[in-house]
Amino acid sequence: MKWVKPIIGKVVHLNPRRPSLQIQADSSVSFVPMAAVSETSATIEDAQERQFKEVSRGFTYFEENDVLFAKITPCMENGKIALAHGLLHGFGFGSTEFHVLRAREEMLEAQYLFYFLRQKNFRCQASQAMTGAVGQQRVPKDFIEQFQIPLPPPSEQRKIVEILDQADRLRKLRAEADKKAERILIAGFYKNFGNPAAIDTSANNLPLGKLIEINPKKSEIENLMKSDEISFVPMSAVDEKAGRIVDFMKRPYSEVKTGFTYFYEGDVLFAKITPCMENGKAAIARDLINHIGFGSTEFHVLRPKKDVNAEWIFGLIRLPIFRKFAQQRFAGAVGQQRVPEDFIKSFRVIKPEKDSLKAFTLLFNEIMVYTNKGREAANIIEVLFSTLLHRAFTGDLTASWRQAHMKELLKEMEIQARILAG
Repeated sequence: MKWVKPIIGKVVHLNPRRPSLQIQADSSVSFVPMAAVSETSATIEDAQERQFKEVSRGFTYFEENDVLFAKITPCMENGKIALAHGLLHGFGFGSTEFHVLRAREEMLEAQYLFYFLRQKNFRCQASQAMTGAVGQQRVPKDFIEQFQIPLPPPSEQRKIVEILDQADRLRKLRAEADKKAERILIAGFYKNFGNPAAIDTSANNLPLGKLIEINPKKSEIENLMKSDEISFVPMSAVDEKAGRIVDFMKRPYSEVKTGFTYFYEGDVLFAKITPCMENGKAAIARDLINHIGFGSTEFHVLRPKKDVNAEWIFGLIRLPIFRKFAQQRFAGAVGQQRVPEDFIKSFRVIKPEKDSLKAFTLLFNEIMVYTNKGREAANIIEVLFSTLLHRAFTGDLTASWRQAHMKELLKEMEIQARILAG
């Protein structure tokens, strides 16, 4: 199939200027922080409402059906992208770390563009083109503008979108399964330990720093050889929804001993930087090579002392109320705000009873079994979805291929979706 391949800049308005808006200063408008865009479902899940006067300056403007594409690391690599829908007054504001792409309707379907940008291959090339200081690298506007997009006729674009929509509905079940697991875990924590925000004057009300060690020193592994291998965990390797390390690299100790964060088997990783903290990036470090890990400097490392365990720490820091308090204590410049160590040390909790710890740990392990099984099914769905994406934008999603393979492929995705739904 012969398709033209214009550069994106020819068929898209990239970061279009805001028009003059006739709206009262105190009127509510949609606001989308980076944390509101789900990297799992590729949708805006938690849009806020703010007064126009609060967001009209210093934020990114967009309109209904615009594509929001995270330009900063690690959000871009993680796949934070969404199609803007359901905006108050038909427009909204959001993080300055979004590129906004508005399809020229006469040439390009917005959803076709949305799916094109979600390809792993596109994100890999975008990552290689990033510029800026380490930890603050961004995809430049020029990279997107000059990237070629295969462009079939509008009727074929709509057919491709219809197929990908079918597959994406099944893929999104992963997000629903993750939410279900998180709701159960939160309810289990409250049931066993109560609300950490409740006022308690008993002797068991302690600063968290009395129950955990924060950011243990590398000196405890000073006898490690330079050639010894360890696990390396970048921020992007922590799944913010499932709360687990989904991938880690094998590195020699010599490569990571300076400039990275140290942790040990059973320690809890807690993302301290925005928006990763608000998104819930946290995990228990398990199955580490030689029981040792290093990772992003944007992790706080939390290690249980004798009266608590890693599961309790994980349950606590995943609570929305804990993250809300942590956000209120952010320090640093906008876009680089972090949770200070002192907040964690001083946060007051009730020392848990042994029986409650045991019950919560059993629940935690049951949830992990469920999520592990679901993750395997989700991985299969993701591979099949990626196959469709690749075929869609290389011209291989032809009518003959659709007739021969679509039913079979969607049937397999539905089987895995039922497993994922539990």
